[in-house]
Amino acid sequence: MSSVIHAAAGAAGGITAMTVTYTRAAVETNKTNKSTIQAVFEIIQKEGLLGLYAGVSSSLLGIAVTNGTREAILRWPTRKTKSKALSTIESMLSGLVAGLSSFPTPPSKD
Repeated sequence: MSSVIHAAAGAAGGITAMTVTYTRAAVETNKTNKSTIQAVFEIIQKEGLLGLYAGVSSSLLGIAVTNGTREAILRWPTRKTKSKALSTIESMLSGLVAGLSSFPTPPSKD
């Protein structure tokens, strides 16, 4: 399979996961001294059903880019080798490169 297909699959998986779990994050953010059910009903009452997904577009874009890049980079070395599987070291290195390229860590301010 080409890296493009892996990138698309990674992006689609990330978007699906984010869509399913985003409402929980929205509810937890708006929950102060009330139950989860009360928070859900309050959001729906004030903003409608789409209020549970307020702000999700930037998160979806971010996760699509991150997961797409990560999957493409993780799968890229398998095309360059004659064997189907990567060695442990190759797998670790490709994971390191994928992680750093798709989610760079800012310097610590300790």
